[in-house]
Amino acid sequence: MDRGSQGGKYPEELPIYRSALELGKVSGGVMGSIDPGVCKRKNATAMKIDRPVFIVAPHRSGTTLLYTILSRHPDVGYFNQANRWLRAFPRLAHLATRCGMRDRPVEAKAIWDLLWRQEDDIMEADDATADALDWYGRKVERVLKVRGTSRFLAKYPRFSLRLGWLDAVFPGCLFVHIVRDWRAVVSSTVVRRNRREDRKNPNYGGWFGMRIPDWRQLRELPHEIAAGRQYRITTQWLEQKGPAFSNRYLQVWYGDLCRDPVETVRGIAAFCDLAWSESFEASIPPKREAGNQKWRKVLDAAMLERIRQEDPEFFERHEEPEEPGKF
Repeated sequence: MDRGSQGGKYPEELPIYRSALELGKVSGGVMGSIDPGVCKRKNATAMKIDRPVFIVAPHRSGTTLLYTILSRHPDVGYFNQANRWLRAFPRLAHLATRCGMRDRPVEAKAIWDLLWRQEDDIMEADDATADALDWYGRKVERVLKVRGTSRFLAKYPRFSLRLGWLDAVFPGCLFVHIVRDWRAVVSSTVVRRNRREDRKNPNYGGWFGMRIPDWRQLRELPHEIAAGRQYRITTQWLEQKGPAFSNRYLQVWYGDLCRDPVETVRGIAAFCDLAWSESFEASIPPKREAGNQKWRKVLDAAMLERIRQEDPEFFERHEEPEEPGKF
């Protein structure tokens, strides 16, 4: 278990966490054994949560940067570190945050995969059970209430193959798809996957990234080819499914977010109907290097050509120029 940010203490070492344990409210240290069926309410229906915003894209596309920026908006609530450890108790998590646990937006994989039972990451509307509508609806509703915010924000790359499920659980939700140069995403994915293999963690088996259909077969391929296929299948899925949500789907380029963060975020805020203010603008970090050219250190010309050959037209459309003007 990774240590938290509170002076090197584990979550169970924090006073608020120990109190919960003593009361018998928390099971398994990090809420690993909670059963959503226990929380089911009769005739569960989707909660009336105002247009939650979900950031989607393959891993290593810049979702964390955008998530961090948008989380600073005063009307936005999100899952933080305490919610991850105390996922069944939003009020207790909020109290833990007020007592010192770091308040920053997290991916919350354990929360979003709670009802995931498929071999791959695809989840459609038919997979949105009554348990899902009730459990997620109540948790998000309570997080917003204790934080005093009106809009919910989340990011998780695997959302990319779960648009139908998300729309069923959160009717009217919005999707922001951030697109990054495929070469940058592939090279970054390869680096991350190699690091995981070095750890020899049995929970990962060296795998990193989207679980696209037949993803296990990718284990036999070079990492670069597998990463290219993950990027292509995931992005094609988003570009095929996203437009069906009409004005609830927005595509932005990572390069634009880096080159002109204020104007790019202003456009995203307008899409999400988040009020603009001087204080929010001041919280947006200055422009930065996109780092899209780092792929040159990882991918050689022969490997690039092998990846491109799977769908030349697609990969050509998903290369960002080094100069402004793509978006």
